[in-house]
Amino acid sequence: MHLSFAALQGYLLSFTSHHIHLLHPPHPLHGF
Repeated sequence: MHLSFAALQGYLLSFTSHHIHLLHPPHPLHGF
């Protein structure tokens, strides 16, 4: 249960970060 929860959390994190990158392109100053 802990493994699936961590996998789901990692998936959501990568999913939201991907959409954030789509909406807001990486800023040169931040280096993301």
